[in-house]
Amino acid sequence: MEASPASSVSSDVQRIADLAQAAAHHAAELLRAEFALAKDEFRSDLQLAKRRAMSIVLGALLLQAGITLLGLGFVILLGATPTAAFTTGSVLAALALISALYGARVIQGHALAITQKRIFRDAQSVVRPVQ
Repeated sequence: MEASPASSVSSDVQRIADLAQAAAHHAAELLRAEFALAKDEFRSDLQLAKRRAMSIVLGALLLQAGITLLGLGFVILLGATPTAAFTTGSVLAALALISALYGARVIQGHALAITQKRIFRDAQSVVRPVQ
């Protein structure tokens, strides 16, 4: 016996519905995996940023101690007058300000910002309606 056209259409619709459901399930799994990957990349970049920050802080502290000792030695060499101390302190403060501004500019281009942009772009592609 041959299947009636109505049952054939019904089975085709059921197969299409099953395929659409499977595709939606796989798409959801893919999105979960993508967000998990982005989360891991973000955590990795955050850990790297923390290590870099600690390294910068330690370097700044050691540099500050070294500059203080060099400044003290220079003031003693000049005769330990208030003018020598003020001049040396002013020069060292200006150098510290220039270094801080340079460091702030360099940190702005850090990879953490790139990861944040990538996560935002992925989130936007999920939210954007399918056309």
